[in-house]
Amino acid sequence: GQTDRRRRERDDRPSRAGRGRAAEGRTKATPWSGSQRV
Repeated sequence: GQTDRRRRERDDRPSRAGRGRAAEGRTKATPWSGSQRV
């Protein structure tokens, strides 16, 4: 539902880059991948 989507977006954030699964693949293209890489 909506909560799931919101939680996933928050996990993709730089502060929680290492939390969500999407963050793993997203960190490569994200702007903060170099400085906020887990």
